[in-house]
Amino acid sequence: MSVQPDGGPGGRPALRSGERFLIGWLSVQWVAFLLAALPIGYMFFSDVHGLPTSGCFVTAGAIVSIASTGYVLALRTLQSWRENV
Repeated sequence: MSVQPDGGPGGRPALRSGERFLIGWLSVQWVAFLLAALPIGYMFFSDVHGLPTSGCFVTAGAIVSIASTGYVLALRTLQSWRENV
């Protein structure tokens, strides 16, 4: 893979500082949701003995799925904007 004179591989322009910031911000949010998924599920779905119920794991799985889907969609949108420039 060779780097083109405009700075990007394959003829794409190099990332601007705002795009790098956006990718970093999205990555931080995604990791934060991954780390918070199980505690959030536990907060709402634990039994009287303090043990997690199945609803806890379902909620955590839903949070991870939604966060991952949003992360992928945002990165694809950013990529499509870069291709249209």
